[in-house]
Amino acid sequence: MPDAPASTQQTLQFRERNLSAYAAQLLGENFSIGARYRVSEATLTGRFPEIPSATLGLSQWQQDEHAVLHQVSLTANFHHRCGVFAQWESVWYHQSNSGYSHALAGDDFWQHNVFVGYRFPRLRGEVMLGILNLTGQDY
Repeated sequence: MPDAPASTQQTLQFRERNLSAYAAQLLGENFSIGARYRVSEATLTGRFPEIPSATLGLSQWQQDEHAVLHQVSLTANFHHRCGVFAQWESVWYHQSNSGYSHALAGDDFWQHNVFVGYRFPRLRGEVMLGILNLTGQDY
């Protein structure tokens, strides 16, 4: 029966590599700034090892997907000895994609976040409120 249902094994191989760097600087008693860079590369390979590689149309079912994400985070911090603190964070994201069966667009945008909070004495706890995506960036 040539049209009978059948199954075949699919192998998936995923790999993600990351590299990051961080620098911070105190500015007086109450202020600090920081910068972080991170790059992530992810690849997904999918194959059907039981199907001969010369089979017509097999390439449309195999996966060779690749994505690279760059992130830059810039922060400005205020800390008071009474426990009150505030933080401004701006994060830039840039992603590129390749190898998808249907073209998958990358993206490039900034997101700004703001936080305020209180640290209890002896660092026993922390209460923090924040607004993420302050400018309402659509991504």
